[in-house]
Amino acid sequence: MKNKIVNHCYEKESWKDKNGEVPIYLRITVNGERSEISTNRKVDPELWDKASQRVTGRYITYLLEPPSHHTLIHSLTVMSALFFS
Repeated sequence: MKNKIVNHCYEKESWKDKNGEVPIYLRITVNGERSEISTNRKVDPELWDKASQRVTGRYITYLLEPPSHHTLIHSLTVMSALFFS
């Protein structure tokens, strides 16, 4: 039986910190069962593109932090696909 896996990255706008940044979460759905994982990264809501589920612009803080948001989210997505397939 093949598992259906859906990944979705989003910001939790209701958890804004004193700097105005919000945490980024990864939601993994496997066969209709959801689980949320914190990426332990925060982003300025103005720089988060909901359609592409990525940070936009040239926000130097995100470019300098290893691993970058894009690499981290991609890694979590690949790991979830391998684990649940």
